[in-house]
Amino acid sequence: MELTAHILNVAKKCDVDLNNKRFILACSGGVDSMVMAYLFKLLNVNGILAHVNYGLRGIDADNAEKLVKKTALQFNWPFEVLHAKNEMLAHKGESTQMAARRIRYDWFEELRKKHAADYLVLAHHKEDQIETFFIQLLRAASGESLSGMKPLNDCYFRPLLEITKVDLIAFAHQYTIMWEEDGSNEKDDYLRNKIRHQILPAIKEINPNAIDTIFKSLVHLQSEKNLLNEFTIKFEKQSFSVFKNGWKINKPHLLDISNLKQLLFELLKDYGFNFEQCQEIAAGLKGKHGAHFYSSLWSLYIDRTFVYLLPIENENNGAFLNTLDLLKFETLNELPSSFEKEAAIINKDKLGENLSIRHWKKGDYFYPSGMNGSKKISDFFTDLKLSKDEKANQLLLLSDNEIVWVINKRVDKRFAAEKETKNIVRIRLNK
Repeated sequence: MELTAHILNVAKKCDVDLNNKRFILACSGGVDSMVMAYLFKLLNVNGILAHVNYGLRGIDADNAEKLVKKTALQFNWPFEVLHAKNEMLAHKGESTQMAARRIRYDWFEELRKKHAADYLVLAHHKEDQIETFFIQLLRAASGESLSGMKPLNDCYFRPLLEITKVDLIAFAHQYTIMWEEDGSNEKDDYLRNKIRHQILPAIKEINPNAIDTIFKSLVHLQSEKNLLNEFTIKFEKQSFSVFKNGWKINKPHLLDISNLKQLLFELLKDYGFNFEQCQEIAAGLKGKHGAHFYSSLWSLYIDRTFVYLLPIENENNGAFLNTLDLLKFETLNELPSSFEKEAAIINKDKLGENLSIRHWKKGDYFYPSGMNGSKKISDFFTDLKLSKDEKANQLLLLSDNEIVWVINKRVDKRFAAEKETKNIVRIRLNK
């Protein structure tokens, strides 16, 4: 399939509007991201090129920056660069790769806010996906991590995950696209490079089609993970009920599940319980009642009929605020021409009579605008890389106990105003 057609197809599946949204493209200057930038230009996307110069490769790093800047000028796109040499030299307690990843993703989020961009586009391709699988496999990761990167994960859009490196290089040669080679990719200093240069070639000797075969397995894993997520959400709706600032869970419903350990892990991992603890909880459910289990912030108590999941400290943990004075409501005659991140544009007819504001709590989920399906608030915060304090202070607007707006972050698409909406209200946080 032609690469532009492929991107259009991925965007359609992910419900990403290439025509009316703003995209920041992470561009290292390597062949993957340079081809991606060229493809997005061919599609007339509203793009911004963002480049990080870590200052660790001398003149090669400077040449890569110059190439990306030149490309942005040719495309008539804004260009953003972060010079991160001092930050890289100062990092402690983490590997060079992890520090680089943290620095660039923090900066990407700053850029997204600065430009009010809708998506951050990354040039990960098929081999990146498979290398990530082996990295996670060596770390004894869960099925969710093994299933790999998704084409769309919150605001992060990866349209090239099904494209091989060979195809990207061929496209670059066909259209005379310049790129800069990163010499560090040829060294085996990092685990990813060892997998790329040693493990994958050995596997290809056994099976020349190994890349495609492994990729198909990853697709199956993602599908199975999605099915498990759907089951978990359905189980929560049927078996969880609000109790104080936490939950009570129907114990007989849990005991009806054959693979109880796995379900407990899916239900409780966002509350800080690990898989080993979930194994102990599963055994406790089948034994005498009265057992207690603890994570860093939550306690779990097994009674005769219910399992109680409660925060250890109640301050700011799901407590309701008894006033809507924090918010300002403004009626609009039509959709605004541009959207502010600090405002929610809502279909007023979809709001119930009981509006409330509270802090988020573990287990909350919503249906983020710009995404398919639901997402746990905790996962949403992880994608945004919020600090512990930011998470603790995050407020939610609810309508009849359904999340309408993660305030100043994202609207739930079930309540979002659309072109045909007649009764529109704009909601802002009073300052």
